[in-house]
Amino acid sequence: MSIEIMEAGASLADLEVVISRGMSSFVEVGNALATIKREMRYVEAGFDSFEAYCKQRWDMSRDHADNTIGAARVTTIVGTHGLPAPATEWVARPLMRLMNEEGYFDPSTKELRYPEKAEAAVIAAWSAAVEQHHDTAKPITGTAVRKIIGYASGVTGKPGWHELLGMVGDSLTYAAKRMNKAEDAIGEYEPSDAIKEKALDYARRAETLASRLRTLADVEAAA
Repeated sequence: MSIEIMEAGASLADLEVVISRGMSSFVEVGNALATIKREMRYVEAGFDSFEAYCKQRWDMSRDHADNTIGAARVTTIVGTHGLPAPATEWVARPLMRLMNEEGYFDPSTKELRYPEKAEAAVIAAWSAAVEQHHDTAKPITGTAVRKIIGYASGVTGKPGWHELLGMVGDSLTYAAKRMNKAEDAIGEYEPSDAIKEKALDYARRAETLASRLRTLADVEAAA
């Protein structure tokens, strides 16, 4: 089953309007980004790469853009089968694992190699999540989807290093956003000694993590 993301030939201006207004709708944003990436529309805006376009135009990392595109893709898939859509990108994102772990997603081209099988796995997992929450007042969370993926779709095994490293990146992005909010909350007030000590502890932990990431980067460069 092939899914058309947006009308071919849409202008860059139209696509960017969708992104700027659609930060509240990850599906629209993901679809617009997918079109810009697929058709290399970022060249019209004077950028040599999709990564540079995302960073400089939207202050968005390449990983975040690709995750948004993937989340929009799986949300579109479940929508075409009459299932309620995931409420947020974070709920939809775990469904992307099905495309990675089952080998239906080609990381070199960012395209599905066996879309019918991958889509079937996504639908099965999401259907099971919807069914589990059908009679409860609790919303479906990303954690709930992660738990159900293992047995609803036949996917087994632990995540690979690339996926785990991606999770580290997502956590760092989330931490940076929280840090921005913490700085805004503190404002011009002088933090207490307890807060300062906690900040130093977190800084040491961040430095240790940074050192480990640099070590991994060196290993990868030498490989």
